[in-house]
Amino acid sequence: MKDYLVRGLVNSKNCRVFACQTTNLLEKARQEHDLWPTASAALGRMMSATLMMAAMNKNNEKMFVNREYPVDKENYVAKEYKEGAFVNALCGEYSPFIEGFLQGNFITWEDMMPYLEYTFLLKNRVIGKYFGMNLDLARRFQNIFEPGLSFETLIERLHAKQLTDAALRRVLLHIVLHIKYYPFLEEAKNIPVPYARILGFSKKASPLLREIRKKSSIDIIQRPIEGKKLYAASSPQAQIYNVDIRSADFYEQIAARKAGRKPVREYTRQQIVK
Repeated sequence: MKDYLVRGLVNSKNCRVFACQTTNLLEKARQEHDLWPTASAALGRMMSATLMMAAMNKNNEKMFVNREYPVDKENYVAKEYKEGAFVNALCGEYSPFIEGFLQGNFITWEDMMPYLEYTFLLKNRVIGKYFGMNLDLARRFQNIFEPGLSFETLIERLHAKQLTDAALRRVLLHIVLHIKYYPFLEEAKNIPVPYARILGFSKKASPLLREIRKKSSIDIIQRPIEGKKLYAASSPQAQIYNVDIRSADFYEQIAARKAGRKPVREYTRQQIVK
């Protein structure tokens, strides 16, 4: 269907009506400028409105259209804006995470390679006992692993048709966290998710949180120490919780070292209350 513009008069010629179809025009603009869907929608509305306004011009008059966004002059006056105001406006509540990422405070797979190397040097003969590691993968791992390898190079060398890269990453993470083949891990596959941990909440959401705890079919753990008292030490739920806490402590150790701060243990960490 071609693009078109329709004009009309209603109410005894006292009201002018315009309607237009600009799908093809917008698609051309989207391709030329490589726009995302949200930007395409905004541009499409502006182009349609501009077309209808231009249709009312006479004598081949030219029209220029600018899209202006509201600006908080208190925070954004040129060269006088408050520190961080621009980032906060763009990123909102996610700005602390983005700032941390830019400063390198989030850990990556490469950060875990020294731990993987150390584990392999100590226990290279029992590498096949880790959860998810089969005999073939253990042999290939022993044949190709060498100190100084990057994580992506290791994944590339270990890659096999019968094992996805995601599965390989899980196995390597099991090695780093010393998650071996325990019976409770097989049992855990057949039980529902035993709990949910609350990492942080807004004060306004406190009534909602209380209601969730009353009606939830699983345990809601608000403080890490609560989970330690919920389950019998030998139960699969307790074992899963122990792995959860150990993983959180491991992540915090690396992140704190990168950020140059003292690590906070999971059992003593304060909840984020906004």
